[in-house]
Amino acid sequence: MITEAVILAAGQGTRIRVISGDRPKPLVEVGGRSLLEIGVENLLASGIEKIVVVVGYEHQQVREHVAARPWRDRIVFVQNDEWKKENGLSVYAARTALSGEHFFVQMVDHIFDSGVYARAMQAGLRGGASYLCIDRDIPAVHDLDDATKLVVEPDSSISSIAKMLPEFNAVDTGLFVMSRRIFDFFGQAIAEGRNTISHSVQDAGRAGAFFTIDVTGSSWIDVDTEEAWHEAVRRHAAGQASG
Repeated sequence: MITEAVILAAGQGTRIRVISGDRPKPLVEVGGRSLLEIGVENLLASGIEKIVVVVGYEHQQVREHVAARPWRDRIVFVQNDEWKKENGLSVYAARTALSGEHFFVQMVDHIFDSGVYARAMQAGLRGGASYLCIDRDIPAVHDLDDATKLVVEPDSSISSIAKMLPEFNAVDTGLFVMSRRIFDFFGQAIAEGRNTISHSVQDAGRAGAFFTIDVTGSSWIDVDTEEAWHEAVRRHAAGQASG
């Protein structure tokens, strides 16, 4: 049973600055709620009991925003003072605040419908293994050029992951189910200066400790540009992918 989650909310969000203005990205609103609110409330509705929010850029604004919410006691903050660097450092920073074997990890700017969480919850998780939720409906992916692409093998393992792949059969949704064992891979990769999540995913995959969960058919969107924000607002108005 997954009862914990991590939301990565440390970055500056320069690509959505025209929308965010003086606010950090987690406080950008879609349909009257901040991206952070949407993520937290969707996770809580899916049965998550504790959420670790990794903050960095303008963290005080984020903390004050959470302090005014009814679910504030369900949040644990972790500070990433190296927020200008790659996002693997934020995942690694969350390790001391987690106690369960498996936990969700998601970016603050990704919005998922409830079906994504439900399918991940129902997946048969292997001890010590971590997972990435993938979408195989490639034509339906919003802003495919910016998406992280994958080659997923028949056993659900990943043989290639990158934004620029000449051939691929799935796309990264941005939702992970990670195991505590993954921190061994993050620690080693970061010590070598390889700080992205993809670096540690590749290392775990080579060790037989990383697989995928197919959530094709569920709705999700990555809200990291002005155009994607407009699409998220449109979907919200249509009752899609905002939970």
